Amino acid sequence: MKTKRSARGRGALALAAALLLTGTCVAAASPATWKHPRDLEYPPLGEIRTPRIEERVLDNGLTLFLLEDHDFPMVDFQMLVRVGSIYEPAHLKGLAGITGTVLRTGGTGSIPGDELDERLESLGALLEASIGSTEGALSGSFLSKDAVTGLELFADLLRHPAFPEEKLELAKIDARTAIAGRNDEPLDIARREFRKLMYGADSPYGWHPEYADIAAITREDLVDFHAAYFHPQRMILSVYGDFDPAAMTAEIERVLGAWPADHRPLPPDPPVPSRGPEGVYYARKDGVTQSTVLFGLIGTVNSDPDYAALQLVNQILGADFSSRLVSEIRTRRGLAYAVGSSPGTGWHHPGVWTAFLMTQSDSTLTATRAMRGEVERITREPVTAEELARAKESVLNSLVFDLSSKREVLRRRALYAYHGYPEDFLERYQQKVRALAADELLAVARARIRPAEIAVVVVGKAEDFDEPLTALGPVTELDIAIPPPPTRLAIPEPTAESLARGQQILEAAAAAHGGAALANLRSVRSFGRGTLSMMGNAMSFAVEELRAPPARTWRKLNIGGMFEILEARDAERGWRRTPQGIDDLSPEEIAAAKEDGLRELEHFLAHRREMVFQALGAMDFEGAACQAVLVRETPVRDWILYFDAADRVAGMEYQGRGPAGGPAATRAVFSDYRSVAGAFLPHGTRVILDGQEFMAGETERIEVNGEVDEGLFARP
Repeated sequence: MKTKRSARGRGALALAAALLLTGTCVAAASPATWKHPRDLEYPPLGEIRTPRIEERVLDNGLTLFLLEDHDFPMVDFQMLVRVGSIYEPAHLKGLAGITGTVLRTGGTGSIPGDELDERLESLGALLEASIGSTEGALSGSFLSKDAVTGLELFADLLRHPAFPEEKLELAKIDARTAIAGRNDEPLDIARREFRKLMYGADSPYGWHPEYADIAAITREDLVDFHAAYFHPQRMILSVYGDFDPAAMTAEIERVLGAWPADHRPLPPDPPVPSRGPEGVYYARKDGVTQSTVLFGLIGTVNSDPDYAALQLVNQILGADFSSRLVSEIRTRRGLAYAVGSSPGTGWHHPGVWTAFLMTQSDSTLTATRAMRGEVERITREPVTAEELARAKESVLNSLVFDLSSKREVLRRRALYAYHGYPEDFLERYQQKVRALAADELLAVARARIRPAEIAVVVVGKAEDFDEPLTALGPVTELDIAIPPPPTRLAIPEPTAESLARGQQILEAAAAAHGGAALANLRSVRSFGRGTLSMMGNAMSFAVEELRAPPARTWRKLNIGGMFEILEARDAERGWRRTPQGIDDLSPEEIAAAKEDGLRELEHFLAHRREMVFQALGAMDFEGAACQAVLVRETPVRDWILYFDAADRVAGMEYQGRGPAGGPAATRAVFSDYRSVAGAFLPHGTRVILDGQEFMAGETERIEVNGEVDEGLFARP
């Protein structure tokens, strides 16, 4: 396999080399010649010049924006579709995003997804699709010589997506993984919970999918969602690049002109409250040494007459390194390593105005008060002439950079049309920015940023704060726990007979695995190797593992001879060492490791009389008739054991975790039983996740009841 150095890697090397080469020059420069970012002066940039864009509307209502550029040897297509998660049913949260994903990955009725990928690769082309909260997009980029072929593929995917079951399942795995990781980053938690507070947990603007929502989505739901919202009169197609507009229009008419319109009205947009709740809200996040604090209010839309003023107020308050929040809280006082604000405006519906900071836990309230002070100051006194001039310069210059390409100008034109904004929206905005005075900014800040109505969301560990959070006012605790996935099993209610039979099967299994010899196992050290399969790639591994009382595990994993991972944990804490460094295991990882320990064969057989088992009768497992037993009253979800004719564990199924952290339907298959000090233990294991082979391994040697090296568990 050929290895290519990534562009990012090359860029990092180039940057390092540049720093080394210029180091002497920097060292030689006099500090007196350095300027604070506020004092840097830039020449004025030129006016934005808008190229001529041709607009046409087909008979079926499809709007076209065409911008030819013969210096660009490609043709780009982008279709905006009036669709979004705002239209998905409340019991199918996540449907819109999954529809957008599978629309692309699943291919069409005539070209399966994998074949489409190969076709695009042979053309050196791209096709992408997505559906967000208020818009869908399908975009394609093709060499100009392949433009007609590309348009045909583009139209086929848009009109005739296949939505195959296997691609739907892959998309659902990705969605479950995203849910599993949604509490990883404190700032993500703060923003998510704040949106929920402002818009309401029952609003599409504020809700988020749970495992149960994803599990409920079917292929028919995708088909119905596409059929309801993908119609030409609700679409805007932008075409940019090396083409003839008349010829391109004719080709678009050929492939999309016969697509009938559907004039049924769209559902009404979800309402947005004029005012959100105020007060202090706390989300507990263990395993962190910092707090994330977010202030906010319901914002407004970009068509608001105060839009330009709000952009300037935000620029001065917290948009960049010269802003007040950064200068005061980060630079002068050293209270935050990240701090800033957002203007709270949106194209489709009111956004949320926010100011945020990330600070050490023991400075949480001190930093929060400092941020509140700056927020209050922006509403109390006019900005200085210098601040206003710098903000105007920054905002206006950013527009020139943002619209430096014809393609971006075309994208903006389509965006304005999609959301019903005037064609000259940008020109009006520029004029307004230039004309605003300091007293006008103060009036807007006072009207729109109301400190007394602000909601405060704090994410962190309250016991580590510098003061009790109640010093800011009454505190409402937010529940950010992720509800577990729904059970995939249809299990009959237990009876006295099924419970007694389950216990009998476990007693017979304990005897078949060695009886007293199995019960006498204290420590087990194993050495093995195998293959991991992920995303179509296979990697060899070698593993050494030690399990020792009380509830301790140490593991050394070598992946393909390329790198090594060390991990150790007990019932309460643990650590992991990778090539990137050493990290403590998160509470979620410790909980998952505890479940791993419960599922160890020697554990549940040795502790069988302390557990509850329900016999389910004879079932097929890997082509053999086995006795199935459900393990009840345990943290392991949907845990079924399968016992072969010799009363040994042939395997098990349970709700586990995939390699990316999301839940996965897991099947473990055991084989090659051998005697180890009188106990019979499996030496072959296969693991299947969500129906896909994940791991196949063989244990080469097992040592039991040896002396335990306590140094293995010490954190390096």
